[in-house]
Amino acid sequence: MTNEIPPATRAQTGLIALTAIFIAALITSTLIGSKLVVIGPLTLSAGIVVFPFTFLSLDVIADCFGRATANKTVQISIPVQLFVIFFVWLGGVLPQSPYRPLGSAYAKMFSLAPRMVLASVIAFFVSQLFDVSIFLSVKERTQGKRLWLRTNVATLLSQLIDTAAFSAVFLGGVIPVFEIVKAGATVYCAKVALGFVNTPFVYLGRYLIRGKNADH
Repeated sequence: MTNEIPPATRAQTGLIALTAIFIAALITSTLIGSKLVVIGPLTLSAGIVVFPFTFLSLDVIADCFGRATANKTVQISIPVQLFVIFFVWLGGVLPQSPYRPLGSAYAKMFSLAPRMVLASVIAFFVSQLFDVSIFLSVKERTQGKRLWLRTNVATLLSQLIDTAAFSAVFLGGVIPVFEIVKAGATVYCAKVALGFVNTPFVYLGRYLIRGKNADH
């Protein structure tokens, strides 16, 4: 008698876990995004630390379950994100209790301007679908080999799309184009660096789902 988990059960559990990580990383990056942190010489949004996990988990979903499942994951995450944003906004407009007057602190921490929300949703949706497309295209060209290559190529290009789209929608017409490019380049470099660090976790995720059938 063996205690090995059946492949179907392993796959189902893995998909649920990856989807949960994907949505959790998305929502967390949105909620903590208004805080600025210092990483070395750079001042960045705190959300940049967790956002690469959306690409990591989506790459594993695309690799193990295919394009349709990965795209459906992205589509489902959009209303979930808007659901959370709505209740964060609602929490801010509801009257505060005199026993715990933290309204101003709440407003500062969760300052989600409509234009910022729009930029975030558009950039996320476009970049994630692009990530799936590039990831699977490279997988096909390499005949399923070199997971590290397709993961990093997809991250490089999709993060560029995400940063460019967000910067254009959020900052376009607000600050000079040169400043938008300079700020975007800094953020992009930080995202890519964090993306490279996540590569081993892609291998781990695929192994946990496929077990001994995971190729390299």
